[in-house]
Amino acid sequence: MAWRIPWRESGSWLVGDTHMHYRNVGLDRLAAESARHCDFIAVTSHAHRTDFFSAQAELIARAREAMPELVIINGVEWNPPIGNHASVLAPGGPDAMPVLEGLVSRFDRRAAGAEDETAFFEALDFLADAGGTDYVRPTVILNHPCKSPVFGVEGLRRGMARGPALVGFSGGGGHSAQPALGGDGPANEWVAVVGGVYDSLLAETDAPRPVMIADSDFHTHVADGGADFWPGEFARSFIFCPERSEEGVFAGLRSGASYFILGPLLDSLEFNVRCEGHDAMLGECLDAQADGSVEVRLAMKGAEAVQGVELIGNPRGQAEVVARAAGRELERSGRDAVWQCEIPLGSRGFQIRARGYGTALKPVVDKAGVMWFYTSAVRVGPAGAEG
Repeated sequence: MAWRIPWRESGSWLVGDTHMHYRNVGLDRLAAESARHCDFIAVTSHAHRTDFFSAQAELIARAREAMPELVIINGVEWNPPIGNHASVLAPGGPDAMPVLEGLVSRFDRRAAGAEDETAFFEALDFLADAGGTDYVRPTVILNHPCKSPVFGVEGLRRGMARGPALVGFSGGGGHSAQPALGGDGPANEWVAVVGGVYDSLLAETDAPRPVMIADSDFHTHVADGGADFWPGEFARSFIFCPERSEEGVFAGLRSGASYFILGPLLDSLEFNVRCEGHDAMLGECLDAQADGSVEVRLAMKGAEAVQGVELIGNPRGQAEVVARAAGRELERSGRDAVWQCEIPLGSRGFQIRARGYGTALKPVVDKAGVMWFYTSAVRVGPAGAEG
Protein backbone atom coordinates (compact mmCIF):
# COMPACT_ATOMS: atom_id res chain seq x y z
CA MET A 1 0.00 0.00 0.00
CA ALA A 2 1.44 3.36 -1.04
CA TRP A 3 2.07 5.90 1.73
CA ARG A 4 3.26 9.50 1.49
CA ILE A 5 4.54 11.86 4.16
CA PRO A 6 1.70 14.35 4.81
CA TRP A 7 3.98 17.39 4.41
CA ARG A 8 5.83 16.00 1.41
CA GLU A 9 5.14 19.00 -0.83
CA SER A 10 5.71 21.73 1.76
CA GLY A 11 8.33 20.28 4.12
CA SER A 12 12.09 20.76 4.19
CA TRP A 13 15.20 18.99 5.41
CA LEU A 14 16.53 20.35 8.71
CA VAL A 15 19.97 19.60 10.14
CA GLY A 16 20.17 18.85 13.84
CA ASP A 17 21.67 17.02 16.79
CA THR A 18 19.71 15.24 19.51
CA HIS A 19 22.47 14.47 22.03
CA MET A 20 24.80 16.99 23.69
CA HIS A 21 25.98 18.34 27.04
CA TYR A 22 26.74 21.94 28.00
CA ARG A 23 28.43 21.64 31.39
CA ASN A 24 32.01 22.10 30.14
CA VAL A 25 31.37 25.10 27.87
CA GLY A 26 28.09 26.68 29.00
CA LEU A 27 24.82 26.53 27.12
CA ASP A 28 25.21 29.99 25.57
CA ARG A 29 28.45 29.03 23.84
CA LEU A 30 27.16 25.58 22.89
CA ALA A 31 24.08 27.11 21.26
CA ALA A 32 26.13 29.73 19.42
CA GLU A 33 28.55 27.14 18.02
CA SER A 34 25.69 24.78 17.14
CA ALA A 35 23.89 27.50 15.21
CA ARG A 36 26.80 27.59 12.75
CA HIS A 37 25.97 24.06 11.64
CA CYS A 38 22.45 23.15 12.84
CA ASP A 39 18.84 24.21 12.46
CA PHE A 40 17.87 22.48 15.72
CA ILE A 41 19.52 20.97 18.79
CA ALA A 42 18.33 19.02 21.83
CA VAL A 43 20.09 19.67 25.14
CA THR A 44 20.38 16.38 27.04
CA SER A 45 22.13 16.73 30.40
CA HIS A 46 22.83 13.51 32.28
CA ALA A 47 19.81 12.55 34.38
CA HIS A 48 21.88 11.82 37.49
CA ARG A 49 23.78 15.15 37.31
CA THR A 50 21.07 17.18 39.03
CA ASP A 51 23.32 20.23 39.34
CA PHE A 52 23.17 20.64 35.56
CA PHE A 53 19.86 18.98 34.72
CA SER A 54 17.86 21.10 37.17
CA ALA A 55 19.42 24.33 35.82
CA GLN A 56 18.67 23.45 32.21
CA ALA A 57 15.17 24.94 31.92
CA GLU A 58 16.21 28.50 32.78
CA LEU A 59 19.24 28.32 30.51
CA ILE A 60 17.17 27.05 27.58
CA ALA A 61 14.65 29.86 28.03
CA ARG A 62 17.48 32.40 27.92
CA ALA A 63 19.16 30.79 24.90
CA ARG A 64 15.86 30.65 22.99
CA GLU A 65 15.35 34.36 23.52
CA ALA A 66 18.91 35.18 22.43
CA MET A 67 18.90 32.86 19.39
CA PRO A 68 15.37 32.57 17.97
CA GLU A 69 16.70 31.21 14.66
CA LEU A 70 17.95 28.03 16.39
CA VAL A 71 15.29 25.54 17.50
CA ILE A 72 16.36 24.44 21.01
CA ILE A 73 14.60 21.39 22.46
CA ASN A 74 14.62 20.38 26.11
CA GLY A 75 15.79 16.86 26.90
CA VAL A 76 17.68 14.53 29.18
CA GLU A 77 20.17 11.72 28.73
CA TRP A 78 18.25 8.95 30.43
CA ASN A 79 19.87 5.95 32.11
CA PRO A 80 17.08 3.49 31.25
CA PRO A 81 16.40 0.45 33.45
CA ILE A 82 17.82 -1.73 30.68
CA GLY A 83 20.21 -0.84 27.89
CA ASN A 84 22.79 1.92 27.91
CA HIS A 85 21.68 5.53 27.38
CA ALA A 86 18.86 7.28 25.55
CA SER A 87 18.03 10.85 24.64
CA VAL A 88 14.52 11.77 25.80
CA LEU A 89 13.16 14.92 24.15
CA ALA A 90 10.00 16.64 25.36
CA PRO A 91 8.05 19.46 23.69
CA GLY A 92 7.41 22.70 25.51
CA GLY A 93 10.94 23.97 26.06
CA PRO A 94 11.38 24.89 29.74
CA ASP A 95 7.76 23.82 30.39
CA ALA A 96 8.78 20.23 29.60
CA MET A 97 10.69 19.84 32.87
CA PRO A 98 7.85 18.15 34.85
CA VAL A 99 7.71 15.33 32.28
CA LEU A 100 11.48 14.89 32.22
CA GLU A 101 11.79 15.12 36.01
CA GLY A 102 8.95 12.60 36.42
CA LEU A 103 10.73 10.16 34.14
CA VAL A 104 14.03 10.52 35.98
CA SER A 105 12.56 10.32 39.50
CA ARG A 106 10.72 7.06 38.76
CA PHE A 107 12.47 5.25 35.94
CA ASP A 108 16.15 6.21 35.83
CA ARG A 109 18.66 3.46 36.63
CA ARG A 110 21.13 5.74 38.43
CA ALA A 111 18.80 8.34 39.91
CA ALA A 112 15.94 6.06 40.95
CA GLY A 113 17.45 2.56 41.02
CA ALA A 114 15.11 1.24 38.28
CA GLU A 115 16.77 -1.87 36.90
CA ASP A 116 14.43 -4.27 35.12
CA GLU A 117 12.58 -4.66 31.85
CA THR A 118 9.21 -4.01 33.43
CA ALA A 119 10.35 -0.55 34.56
CA PHE A 120 11.61 0.23 31.07
CA PHE A 121 8.25 -0.48 29.45
CA GLU A 122 6.44 1.37 32.22
CA ALA A 123 8.64 4.37 31.44
CA LEU A 124 7.63 4.22 27.77
CA ASP A 125 4.00 4.12 28.89
CA PHE A 126 4.59 7.10 31.18
CA LEU A 127 5.95 9.14 28.28
CA ALA A 128 3.13 8.03 25.97
CA ASP A 129 0.60 9.23 28.55
CA ALA A 130 2.29 12.62 28.94
CA GLY A 131 0.09 14.11 26.26
CA GLY A 132 0.63 15.64 22.85
CA THR A 133 -0.64 15.16 19.31
CA ASP A 134 0.05 12.24 16.99
CA TYR A 135 3.40 13.75 16.03
CA VAL A 136 4.35 16.16 18.82
CA ARG A 137 4.96 14.21 22.02
CA PRO A 138 7.88 13.01 24.20
CA THR A 139 10.38 11.13 22.08
CA VAL A 140 13.05 8.52 22.92
CA ILE A 141 16.14 7.91 20.77
CA LEU A 142 18.62 5.21 21.83
CA ASN A 143 22.20 6.50 22.14
CA HIS A 144 25.26 4.37 21.19
CA PRO A 145 23.01 1.27 21.21
CA CYS A 146 25.77 -1.19 20.32
CA LYS A 147 27.16 -0.87 23.84
CA SER A 148 24.22 -2.90 25.13
CA PRO A 149 23.12 -6.29 23.76
CA VAL A 150 19.58 -5.71 25.09
CA PHE A 151 18.47 -3.64 22.13
CA GLY A 152 18.90 -5.92 19.18
CA VAL A 153 16.12 -6.42 16.66
CA GLU A 154 13.76 -7.86 19.25
CA GLY A 155 14.39 -5.14 21.82
CA LEU A 156 13.90 -2.32 19.35
CA ARG A 157 10.81 -3.99 17.90
CA ARG A 158 9.20 -4.45 21.29
CA GLY A 159 10.03 -0.94 22.44
CA MET A 160 8.57 0.68 19.32
CA ALA A 161 5.48 -1.52 19.44
CA ARG A 162 4.82 -0.48 23.03
CA GLY A 163 3.65 2.98 22.00
CA PRO A 164 4.73 6.25 20.38
CA ALA A 165 7.64 7.15 22.66
CA LEU A 166 10.57 5.14 21.21
CA VAL A 167 11.19 6.35 17.63
CA GLY A 168 14.70 5.22 16.71
CA PHE A 169 18.41 5.20 17.45
CA SER A 170 21.77 6.79 16.82
CA GLY A 171 23.71 5.17 14.01
CA GLY A 172 27.04 6.76 14.90
CA GLY A 173 28.96 9.92 15.45
CA GLY A 174 29.38 10.44 19.21
CA HIS A 175 32.89 11.45 20.34
CA SER A 176 33.93 11.35 16.69
CA ALA A 177 37.24 13.14 17.18
CA GLN A 178 38.65 10.25 19.21
CA PRO A 179 36.39 7.23 18.84
CA ALA A 180 38.93 5.06 20.68
CA LEU A 181 37.85 6.85 23.86
CA GLY A 182 34.51 5.11 23.75
CA GLY A 183 32.43 7.03 21.22
CA ASP A 184 30.54 5.66 18.27
CA GLY A 185 32.89 7.27 15.77
CA PRO A 186 32.00 6.07 12.27
CA ALA A 187 28.65 4.42 11.61
CA ASN A 188 27.98 1.64 14.10
CA GLU A 189 27.12 -1.95 13.28
CA TRP A 190 23.35 -1.45 13.55
CA VAL A 191 23.41 0.39 10.22
CA ALA A 192 26.83 -0.55 8.81
CA VAL A 193 26.30 -4.33 8.80
CA VAL A 194 24.24 -5.42 5.81
CA GLY A 195 21.43 -7.55 7.19
CA GLY A 196 22.03 -6.25 10.72
CA VAL A 197 19.59 -4.70 13.19
CA TYR A 198 18.31 -1.93 10.94
CA ASP A 199 17.81 -4.11 7.86
CA SER A 200 16.17 -6.84 9.94
CA LEU A 201 13.64 -4.39 11.37
CA LEU A 202 12.94 -2.90 7.94
CA ALA A 203 12.23 -6.39 6.58
CA GLU A 204 9.04 -6.55 8.65
CA THR A 205 6.30 -5.01 6.52
CA ASP A 206 4.25 -4.04 9.60
CA ALA A 207 7.17 -2.60 11.58
CA PRO A 208 7.36 1.12 12.35
CA ARG A 209 9.88 3.13 10.40
CA PRO A 210 12.61 4.02 12.92
CA VAL A 211 14.41 7.33 12.62
CA MET A 212 18.15 6.86 12.18
CA ILE A 213 20.33 9.76 13.24
CA ALA A 214 23.94 10.58 14.12
CA ASP A 215 24.89 12.77 17.05
CA SER A 216 27.88 14.57 18.58
CA ASP A 217 27.45 13.49 22.22
CA PHE A 218 29.27 16.77 22.78
CA HIS A 219 31.16 17.30 26.05
CA THR A 220 34.46 19.01 25.16
CA HIS A 221 35.71 20.14 21.76
CA VAL A 222 38.78 18.50 20.28
CA ALA A 223 40.53 21.88 20.14
CA ASP A 224 40.21 22.04 23.93
CA GLY A 225 41.60 18.55 24.42
CA GLY A 226 38.27 16.71 24.24
CA ALA A 227 36.93 13.95 22.01
CA ASP A 228 34.15 15.87 20.31
CA PHE A 229 33.24 18.14 17.43
CA TRP A 230 30.58 20.81 17.84
CA PRO A 231 27.02 19.66 17.09
CA GLY A 232 26.68 19.45 13.33
CA GLU A 233 30.36 20.09 12.71
CA PHE A 234 31.16 16.46 11.88
CA ALA A 235 28.03 14.33 12.42
CA ARG A 236 25.01 15.86 10.65
CA SER A 237 21.52 14.41 10.86
CA PHE A 238 18.97 15.49 8.25
CA ILE A 239 15.30 15.18 9.23
CA PHE A 240 12.40 15.95 6.87
CA CYS A 241 10.15 18.32 8.83
CA PRO A 242 6.91 20.17 8.04
CA GLU A 243 8.34 23.45 9.35
CA ARG A 244 11.33 24.94 11.16
CA SER A 245 9.94 24.90 14.68
CA GLU A 246 9.94 22.69 17.75
CA GLU A 247 6.67 21.11 16.63
CA GLY A 248 8.11 20.59 13.16
CA VAL A 249 11.17 18.77 14.49
CA PHE A 250 9.11 16.39 16.63
CA ALA A 251 6.92 15.61 13.62
CA GLY A 252 9.99 15.04 11.45
CA LEU A 253 11.48 12.60 13.93
CA ARG A 254 8.38 10.44 13.40
CA SER A 255 8.32 10.71 9.61
CA GLY A 256 10.79 7.92 8.85
CA ALA A 257 12.64 10.32 6.52
CA SER A 258 16.21 10.76 7.69
CA TYR A 259 19.83 10.45 6.68
CA PHE A 260 23.15 11.31 8.25
CA ILE A 261 26.57 12.36 7.00
CA LEU A 262 29.78 11.71 8.91
CA GLY A 263 32.51 14.14 7.94
CA PRO A 264 32.69 16.74 5.15
CA LEU A 265 31.70 14.14 2.56
CA LEU A 266 28.89 16.07 0.86
CA ASP A 267 26.49 18.90 1.56
CA SER A 268 23.12 17.15 1.14
CA LEU A 269 21.35 14.48 -0.89
CA GLU A 270 18.03 13.39 -2.39
CA PHE A 271 17.00 9.74 -2.61
CA ASN A 272 14.06 8.91 -4.86
CA VAL A 273 12.47 5.69 -6.12
CA ARG A 274 10.19 5.85 -9.18
CA CYS A 275 7.90 3.42 -10.98
CA GLU A 276 5.26 3.98 -13.67
CA GLY A 277 5.05 7.71 -13.16
CA HIS A 278 4.90 7.55 -9.35
CA ASP A 279 7.74 8.17 -6.93
CA ALA A 280 8.63 7.90 -3.24
CA MET A 281 11.13 9.69 -1.03
CA LEU A 282 12.79 8.42 2.13
CA GLY A 283 10.26 7.18 4.67
CA GLU A 284 7.55 6.53 2.08
CA CYS A 285 6.02 3.45 0.46
CA LEU A 286 5.66 3.04 -3.31
CA ASP A 287 3.32 0.70 -5.19
CA ALA A 288 4.98 -1.02 -8.13
CA GLN A 289 3.89 -3.56 -10.70
CA ALA A 290 4.92 -7.10 -9.73
CA ASP A 291 7.81 -8.52 -11.78
CA GLY A 292 8.65 -5.06 -13.09
CA SER A 293 11.42 -2.77 -11.92
CA VAL A 294 11.93 0.52 -10.12
CA GLU A 295 14.30 3.35 -10.94
CA VAL A 296 16.43 4.62 -8.08
CA ARG A 297 17.97 8.08 -8.27
CA LEU A 298 20.52 9.43 -5.82
CA ALA A 299 21.43 13.10 -6.25
CA MET A 300 24.26 14.50 -4.11
CA LYS A 301 25.18 18.16 -3.60
CA GLY A 302 28.76 19.19 -2.88
CA ALA A 303 29.92 15.64 -3.46
CA GLU A 304 33.51 16.07 -4.65
CA ALA A 305 34.80 13.77 -1.91
CA VAL A 306 32.30 10.96 -2.63
CA GLN A 307 34.14 8.01 -4.15
CA GLY A 308 31.43 5.37 -4.20
CA VAL A 309 27.82 4.60 -3.34
CA GLU A 310 25.85 1.43 -2.65
CA LEU A 311 22.20 0.43 -2.48
CA ILE A 312 21.21 -2.03 0.25
CA GLY A 313 17.91 -3.87 -0.11
CA ASN A 314 16.16 -7.21 0.11
CA PRO A 315 14.31 -7.74 -3.21
CA ARG A 316 15.34 -11.41 -3.09
CA GLY A 317 14.34 -11.87 0.54
CA GLN A 318 17.68 -11.29 2.25
CA ALA A 319 19.43 -7.95 2.75
CA GLU A 320 22.35 -7.47 0.37
CA VAL A 321 24.15 -4.83 -1.65
CA VAL A 322 21.97 -4.81 -4.76
CA ALA A 323 23.88 -2.19 -6.75
CA ARG A 324 27.02 -0.10 -6.45
CA ALA A 325 28.87 2.56 -8.37
CA ALA A 326 32.27 4.16 -7.95
CA GLY A 327 34.55 6.65 -9.63
CA ARG A 328 33.48 7.55 -13.17
CA GLU A 329 30.25 5.61 -12.84
CA LEU A 330 28.93 8.62 -10.92
CA GLU A 331 27.65 11.34 -13.22
CA ARG A 332 29.33 14.56 -12.07
CA SER A 333 28.47 18.16 -12.80
CA GLY A 334 30.54 20.79 -11.01
CA ARG A 335 30.43 19.98 -7.29
CA ASP A 336 27.45 17.64 -7.61
CA ALA A 337 26.99 13.99 -8.53
CA VAL A 338 24.04 11.83 -9.63
CA TRP A 339 23.61 8.08 -9.88
CA GLN A 340 20.63 6.24 -11.35
CA CYS A 341 19.97 2.53 -11.68
CA GLU A 342 17.12 0.05 -12.03
CA ILE A 343 16.26 -2.61 -9.47
CA PRO A 344 14.07 -5.59 -10.52
CA LEU A 345 10.89 -6.12 -8.51
CA GLY A 346 9.77 -9.69 -7.91
CA SER A 347 6.46 -10.87 -6.52
CA ARG A 348 7.13 -9.52 -3.04
CA GLY A 349 7.85 -6.10 -1.58
CA PHE A 350 11.23 -4.94 -0.38
CA GLN A 351 13.05 -2.06 1.30
CA ILE A 352 15.96 -0.15 -0.13
CA ARG A 353 18.41 2.34 1.40
CA ALA A 354 21.66 4.00 0.33
CA ARG A 355 25.10 4.62 1.70
CA GLY A 356 28.22 6.26 0.32
CA TYR A 357 31.84 6.79 1.22
CA GLY A 358 34.89 8.89 0.50
CA THR A 359 38.29 9.76 1.90
CA ALA A 360 39.03 13.16 3.40
CA LEU A 361 41.95 15.08 1.98
CA LYS A 362 42.89 15.79 5.59
CA PRO A 363 42.05 12.92 7.97
CA VAL A 364 39.17 13.78 10.26
CA VAL A 365 38.48 10.71 12.40
CA ASP A 366 41.19 8.14 11.85
CA LYS A 367 44.36 7.73 9.84
CA ALA A 368 42.42 6.67 6.77
CA GLY A 369 40.06 9.63 7.00
CA VAL A 370 37.13 7.58 5.66
CA MET A 371 33.75 9.34 5.72
CA TRP A 372 30.25 7.89 5.22
CA PHE A 373 26.63 8.75 4.67
CA TYR A 374 23.64 6.50 5.39
CA THR A 375 19.98 6.98 4.52
CA SER A 376 16.77 5.58 5.91
CA ALA A 377 14.70 3.43 3.55
CA VAL A 378 12.00 3.51 0.91
CA ARG A 379 9.55 0.61 0.89
CA VAL A 380 8.50 -0.83 -2.47
CA GLY A 381 5.58 -3.23 -2.84
CA PRO A 382 3.50 -4.80 -5.62
CA ALA A 383 0.39 -2.72 -6.31
CA GLY A 384 -2.52 -3.88 -4.17
CA ALA A 385 -0.27 -5.84 -1.78
CA GLU A 386 0.67 -4.98 1.79
CA GLY A 387 3.50 -2.42 1.74
